[in-house]
Amino acid sequence: MENFSKFPWEERDLAQQLTNAKKLIDCQASHVFTELFDVTGYADDSSSSNHLNNAIVSVKDLFDVKGYKTKAGSTFLNDVDIASEDADAVKSLREAGAVLLGHTNMTELAYSGLGLNPHYGTPITPLYKNEARIAGGSTSGGAVSVALQIADIALGSDTGGSLRIPSAFCGVTRFKPSQNSVSRKGSLPLSSSLDSVGPIAKTVSECEIAWGVMSNNIVNNPAAKEAHFVVPNNFGMDLLDEKVKKAFTELVNILKQTLGVTVEEKALPFLDSYKLLPVWQFSAFEAMSYYTENYDIDLDELDPRVASRLKRANTIDEKQFLATCEQRKLLIDRYKKKKKALYYYCRQLLYCLLN
Repeated sequence: MENFSKFPWEERDLAQQLTNAKKLIDCQASHVFTELFDVTGYADDSSSSNHLNNAIVSVKDLFDVKGYKTKAGSTFLNDVDIASEDADAVKSLREAGAVLLGHTNMTELAYSGLGLNPHYGTPITPLYKNEARIAGGSTSGGAVSVALQIADIALGSDTGGSLRIPSAFCGVTRFKPSQNSVSRKGSLPLSSSLDSVGPIAKTVSECEIAWGVMSNNIVNNPAAKEAHFVVPNNFGMDLLDEKVKKAFTELVNILKQTLGVTVEEKALPFLDSYKLLPVWQFSAFEAMSYYTENYDIDLDELDPRVASRLKRANTIDEKQFLATCEQRKLLIDRYKKKKKALYYYCRQLLYCLLN
């Protein structure tokens, strides 16, 4: 792996940075972590060639960390066994030199985009100094830990926005990679069909190197000189608040005026079919199945907002859920065929232009 960017963890005084992080946690982040790890064994070695040497990483409370319990922001998992080994993503970060700071707070079972947690308190976004506003979820504590500069990188997950939403609410950067690029082994699921593992950091470059470490991919991508964006006007724009719509339109206009960037606004027909897919079934059915099969779960002990979502699984049976899975598969196949046809067309067009 190669990367020529400079990162804040390079040539730092690790002991001082950890002291600063502890002070920030005590003063501003009482609800950001569910548990702090023992960091006394980490040695400051600025001469190491490890890509994340001295980088401080917070870990969402979905991922196993050797020597600690994984509780998914819940209390019914308080009696689970201590993890005997790291989750794959955690192991990759540790082997790259990262300092693991603690398990971060989250929406219970990762089942909400708000970041509320009645058991451990609710992390607050630092963007509004004099107001207590939610940090978004479900990776709420992770996003706040980066926004407050407690951690350089937060390890999180994303099923329907759990990296993207809190990062937007906290003014930081995130990357939701393709599901199979980072191993989910050693993490608790919300939806095995949709869960992805990814990082939150301050910058794109920091997210990129964290993802590179976890996925074992070479990171040496120069900034693109050209980019083509498609903004679908038939999806995601319904019922927007005027402030949000105005801000989004202003951003699109900035992109349109940027050298080398083209923006196309058009309808994408397959998204009309996607709207008919009952996406909620994946998290409800798969999470309910996993936790009832593996744990003695009492829904009355859960955050009532999370419990109500899980209970939706009882409104469908396995046959209906399998039909939804097939519907999703057909949509994916349809998209792949369209993408393949577009690639073939572009290749033929390029051949004609060059010959």
